[in-house]
Amino acid sequence: PLMVFLAVLRLLAWCLSFAPAGAELRDALVGDSLVQMSARVKSRAAHAQARKAADEPLCAPVRMYYHGNQVVAMWCGFNITSPSSFKPAGPQQELDLDRPLRDVQREHPGNLFRYFGKLNQWIGPGMADVDGKGYRGYKSFLTNPTLPFKDGKEPKVTFRWDGLQISTHHDNCQVADDPYCYSLGWMKGQALDKKYDLARLMDNATAWNDLGAEECKRMKEEFKFDDDNITLGGHIRETNDIYVKTERTCDWHEPSPGPPVAVRDFKKHAYAKCFMNNVTTEIAYCYFRGCVREGNSIGHASQCS
Repeated sequence: PLMVFLAVLRLLAWCLSFAPAGAELRDALVGDSLVQMSARVKSRAAHAQARKAADEPLCAPVRMYYHGNQVVAMWCGFNITSPSSFKPAGPQQELDLDRPLRDVQREHPGNLFRYFGKLNQWIGPGMADVDGKGYRGYKSFLTNPTLPFKDGKEPKVTFRWDGLQISTHHDNCQVADDPYCYSLGWMKGQALDKKYDLARLMDNATAWNDLGAEECKRMKEEFKFDDDNITLGGHIRETNDIYVKTERTCDWHEPSPGPPVAVRDFKKHAYAKCFMNNVTTEIAYCYFRGCVREGNSIGHASQCS
């Protein structure tokens, strides 16, 4: 009878692994060992979802598929991957994913990107290693040669959200970061760059960190974010929702049912990184991501020289 009972539990775990709504029930029923087993099945199901999504004409062609806080599959443009090296640096770091980042920062002062370990493509020790290396260091780290822009030769796409509008060119993965970075005000040619000359400021580590702290203060004052609710796990898990909301603001198709993305969504997502390293790497990312040209057209690569 015990063997039959365990077999039923395994079958139930396998079935529930395909249903996001059943994840918590599955975890409660089968415990950690079977959860780890079903993660492999969940990854295969995520791949199936990703292949289906790849047939859709999306403006923001990227989705993450999760097992808890861990990315088990990622669809980005035409590539579907199952990262196996992404995990917290240790058991305490795993617990800290769902604690307020404010408290974690108090206990571990300094750059938390290194503390948490390599969690996914955008949270890992590399984000800490580049801090303090100035303009050239940021440019080398943040300019990704595997996702090259073709200087405006890609299809044009327009995003409209919260009374804002930009026109940009579709790349094979991260085009949704253009409205994100534009909302934050951190792209080349925006007001912050014109005021401080961000390329020059990056070479002064103290001034660059101070700028990040000021931007964090400004975001908190603007939207009254509750630091008790800002966790790294929440930041990771909300990513897909932001991509889906951003998709509802592009002009390639009629929006799907549901709310469009708002400036608050983008700034809340960025605000979590205030506790990681005063959002300095994120500002640099947006600066190298693109530039704002006449008519709120977003340029990339040599268009921003």
